[in-house]
Parts: sequence; C-alpha cells; structure tokens
Amino acid sequence: MKIGKLKRWILVCMVIALIVIMLPVVPGSVEANAGNASVLYIKDAPGAETKTVTEDMSVSANGWSWDADTATLTLNGFDGEYIEAGGDINIVLAGVNTLTLPAAPDASSVCGIKSSGAINITGDGEEDTLTVTQTGFTRGDVYVTGIGADTNLTITDCKVAVNFSAADSGNEIGYYQRVGLAGSSGSTYVTGCASLDIDITENNYSVTG
Repeated sequence: MKIGKLKRWILVCMVIALIVIMLPVVPGSVEANAGNASVLYIKDAPGAETKTVTEDMSVSANGWSWDADTATLTLNGFDGEYIEAGGDINIVLAGVNTLTLPAAPDASSVCGIKSSGAINITGDGEEDTLTVTQTGFTRGDVYVTGIGADTNLTITDCKVAVNFSAADSGNEIGYYQRVGLAGSSGSTYVTGCASLDIDITENNYSVTG
C-alpha cells in the first residue's frame, strides 16, 4: 500500500474512533458496580434498626438481598422503611414492595430511598411495584423526600410511586433529585413498560427534579 493511502486510512480510523467516543450513552444502560457503591444502609421493617452492609458482603434478609459484585439490591415482597446507598445502586423489583416513612422521625429530614450516586430501578414488566408512602405526620417540622439521587434516577419496566396524600404537613416532597458535586448533574428516565406516580394532596408542597 502506498504511503498516501496508508495515511488516509489512518486518518479515517482516527475519525471513526473519535465519533464512537462522542456517541451518547443510552439512559439506564450503565449499571452500578461494586467499585462505585461503597455501602448499603437499610431498614427492612418499620421501626427496625438500620442494617449496614459493606461492599464486600452479599447478604439477604426480610424481603431483600444484596449482591456486592454488581451493587444490586433485589426487593421481593419488601416492607421496610429506609434504603440508602453510598454510591450508585441497582434496585431490582419482584412483586409488591413498600417503604413506609415514620410518622414522627427523630431527624428533621428523612428519605425513603437515598443515594450519593445514581439509582437504577428495574423490574420484569410483570406488575413489579415499589411505593414510598407516609400515612401521616405527628410533627410538622420534618422535611421528607420520597426518592433522592445525587445523579440519575432510571426507572425501567416497573411501577414506582410516591404517595404522601394522607400526610398533614406542608413539607413533603414526592421526588427530589439533588445535583451532585461540581461537574455532575442528574436526570430522570422512565423507560420501557414503566411509570412514576407522585401523589401529594397538600396545598403547600413542592416537587423538584
């Protein structure tokens, strides 16, 4: 091959490589892994003690199991109060799952699901559901979040709901997504056979994200 043709082929290959690098990532296609999910905190029953699961553990308990290798939390008939991840987390739903926030929390700020990274919630499309609910507050100075992610929230092939319609305080936030540290941002994606439903029948409330 002549030098001129070789140079042209090298130039074409470099252009193709540059185009591939610049292609956008399909929402939800990048999943969490153990490298960016350091710890899991979970209350698997209303009023229960918080369980702490480190990244090198794989455990299962009341309606949930944790796979540290893939940073995946599987909920199967889960009836708990709180889930928090110190990094990205995949949540896989099987059947009906519920998180019920306390009526009189000790802290002034509470959250059903919280992550310092991304949250990917998926099901198999067969009526897998997750509901974050609060049946009523007995204190009026609490700031409540249904689902909080520092970066992306992706919901795929499942039904996710935040229902604070019976709460009697004006501070409920059905879904609040925080922008992360400098240089990061978050978006919400609802893909496949999925839905995100927020029900807050309160005159003084806000929904952001």
